[in-house]
Amino acid sequence: LFSPLILAVCGIGVKVVGKENIPNYPAIYISNHTSLLDIPILFAAINQPLFYVAKMELKRVPFLGQYMQAMGMIFIDRSNREQAMLSMRSAIQDIAKGKSIVVFPEGTRSKTGELQPFKRGAFVIACEGEIPIVPVVIHGGSNALKSGSFSLRPTKIEIEVCPVVQATNFKNLDQDALAKEMHTLFLKKLEGETNTQVEN
Repeated sequence: LFSPLILAVCGIGVKVVGKENIPNYPAIYISNHTSLLDIPILFAAINQPLFYVAKMELKRVPFLGQYMQAMGMIFIDRSNREQAMLSMRSAIQDIAKGKSIVVFPEGTRSKTGELQPFKRGAFVIACEGEIPIVPVVIHGGSNALKSGSFSLRPTKIEIEVCPVVQATNFKNLDQDALAKEMHTLFLKKLEGETNTQVEN
């Protein structure tokens, strides 16, 4: 509810391409991560209940951590492999109960706007749970708010919702191979993109 208001106050316009690809069943949404505004941008674009997978450090941030817990977000302790795997398997159960989750497979915001390597977490969940993946490409996110900056710039951002990748399409791939394929897809979608305003 608050996401469109936040974006309006910030002067951020969102154009969504591929709305017809948004499924009406639980899935893992994966997206590139270029700014602090990516979360409200995706909430506004997808317009469905979404639950984010976040690093454990955010759970300890006053107010934000409590809010995220209350909203049912999923925390991953990246410093503890065993606990991280437990959290990922818990996410599989949450999806089976009807939750759709969002993962930024880069693991953190890109400081340059360029796509970083994908970590395995989202793809462990997808492979083990045989859960479909929805790639969502944010074009021009760093135009509005660069990493490390608090200077907002009104701009237009395009969200490209790609066709769902069904689990049957990657049943013969391991997590690393799937991560590589998805990374290649994002690279192709972002090819030639510069830090200029996305046209209407």
